[in-house]
Amino acid sequence: MARYAADPPGARVTSRDTSVLFTIQYQIIADRVVDNGRIYVGVAIPLAVVAFLLVTARVVSRWRSTGNLAVDDYLIIAAAILGVSDVALMASIVLPIVVFRPQFVSFDAIAEVAPRTMVAEIATSWSVALVKSGIALMLVRLQQHRRWARFLYAVIGVQVLTAVFVTVLHTTRCIPTEAIWNPAIVNKWCWGTEALKVTITVASALVIATDIILSLVPLTFLHHIRLHLCIASSSPSS
Repeated sequence: MARYAADPPGARVTSRDTSVLFTIQYQIIADRVVDNGRIYVGVAIPLAVVAFLLVTARVVSRWRSTGNLAVDDYLIIAAAILGVSDVALMASIVLPIVVFRPQFVSFDAIAEVAPRTMVAEIATSWSVALVKSGIALMLVRLQQHRRWARFLYAVIGVQVLTAVFVTVLHTTRCIPTEAIWNPAIVNKWCWGTEALKVTITVASALVIATDIILSLVPLTFLHHIRLHLCIASSSPSS
C-alpha cells in the first residue's frame, strides 16, 4: 500500500463499507497542511541556519577573547544542537509533502512520522529551556545584585519545570503512546481534549512570560549605566 498517493489505490467511496475502509487506511492532506509546510521550509529552516551561525560566532568570539567557555555558553551550544535536530526531524516530515504534494497519506506513513514529530516537539521544549537558561546565567554574571540573581535562578527553574512538563505531556498523552497515531488501538487511556488545551495554554503562557522577563531584565543594566554616567559627569575633573 502506497504511503503517499494522489489517488488512494483501490479506494472507491461509492459504498459505506468502502468509505469506512478508505477512512481507516488513508487521511486526506488538506491544502493548508501543504501551505503550512511551505511556510516552515521557507522560514524555520533559514532561521535555524542563521541561529546556528550566530551561536558559532558567539562561541568562537568567546573562546578567542577569554580562552574558555562559561556554563551559559555550553547551555546555548546544547540548545543549538537540539534546535538543529528538531528542524532536521521536522524537515524530514514536511519536505515530502511540500515537494510531492500528495492528496492522501496512509496511516502507515502517519505511524512512521508521528514518533518523530513527538520527539521533535520535546526537543523544541528543551532547546528553548536551555537557551533561556543560558541567557539567564549570562545575566547573572552581568547583574551583581543578589536579589536579581535569585530571581534569574527562579526563571531557570521555571524553564526546566516547563520542559519537564511538556515532556510528560507528550509521552503520556495516550497510554500506550502508539494510541496517539494508531486508531486501531481500543484498549487505551488518553488525556481529555479540554485538559490537553488547558495544559498547553499554561505551558505557552509560561514560555511567553519568561520571554518578556528576560527581555526586560537588561533594562536594569541601562539604569545603572545611566546612573554611573550621571555621577561621572557631575564629579569635578581632576
